[in-house]
Amino acid sequence: MENKIATRDQNLQSVHLLSRELEALSSEQICKVPEIDLDKVLMTAVHKAFRDKGQEVDPNQMDHIVDNLLPTVLKSCPFIRIAEIPIAIEKGILGDYGDYFGLNVVTFTNFIKSHYASEKRAKIAKQTMYEEEEKEPPSEQEILEKDKQLLSYAFEQYKKSGYYEDHGNYMYKVAVKKLGLFSLSAERQKEYLDNGRAKAVEKLKTELIQKPHERRRITSCIQQAGAMEKGSEGVKLVYKESLQLALMGWFKDLVESGIEITELLTKE
Repeated sequence: MENKIATRDQNLQSVHLLSRELEALSSEQICKVPEIDLDKVLMTAVHKAFRDKGQEVDPNQMDHIVDNLLPTVLKSCPFIRIAEIPIAIEKGILGDYGDYFGLNVVTFTNFIKSHYASEKRAKIAKQTMYEEEEKEPPSEQEILEKDKQLLSYAFEQYKKSGYYEDHGNYMYKVAVKKLGLFSLSAERQKEYLDNGRAKAVEKLKTELIQKPHERRRITSCIQQAGAMEKGSEGVKLVYKESLQLALMGWFKDLVESGIEITELLTKE
């Protein structure tokens, strides 16, 4: 039984990773995006790498790494896609590209260069190009099945760690709007919205400490989030955090009730 569960988890994880890599190849090349956007992606990925390794990093060290990593990556891999950066660093941390010594500019650069030059990436890119030319777009049913697999993977990840943050807002939309698996009362919606706003502001304040050179933009986002300014970058962050919290709240209810998400998905 344990072997079957382990095999299922591995299959779900493989589907999730392949989906991320395929999606990443459709994002913009880093040489074509504003440096401020690339800086933000690098900052997030590097911070997550230290956190995943259980290491503390002070803001000055973080700024040094990102400030030097940005021009290095632009020079060595200008055509890598921006959404590939977090994937490359995550895989590097897990040892996919061999041993490494410490987390520094050289280490992160090697992770990204190794990912960009990897045989697996070349195969996926080639297959993506072939599919775009030869294969018909996926049917609504195929997309639905893929979303079910991703939702199931998200739930398994939550059970292991008590948290899920990768595309949590999208998974919420799949569970609620696509599959109708649960709904929230107006009172619960307001509660999650308030909590999401508090969390978004907290994250922005942390970002402000880490990136003082972006004080104007981040301060503006904090004000937008606080005022719930419609259509603003700040309010988008609020909704993202709110939906993610709502998804995890539902996952928590399922776990406490002893319900497996596969039971609900099979009924669909």
